[in-house]
Amino acid sequence: MTKSELAAALATRLEITAAQANAFIDAFSSTVENNLARGDTISIRGFGAFRTRRRKRRFSIHPVTKEKVTISARRIVLFTPSRALKERIRRSRPRRHVT
Repeated sequence: MTKSELAAALATRLEITAAQANAFIDAFSSTVENNLARGDTISIRGFGAFRTRRRKRRFSIHPVTKEKVTISARRIVLFTPSRALKERIRRSRPRRHVT
């Protein structure tokens, strides 16, 4: 689902305009982004939690040159689904994708 598809679905479900739905999505993502940048955890009951974690420096080997490469330490974003979301996904049937 793309951002525009999500906005259309929200607009229909909440009976608002697509512009209002887009504004909501922008405000939501900006708020989540800003809080994660500060190191906060965002928990949405029944959905899940977003948080950051520090990933240690590690070493790898470049696949073409076979040279040893250092991958620097960084913060990554993690999402942990709630028990309710996991259960809902477990019970659902995936749609077939026709190409």
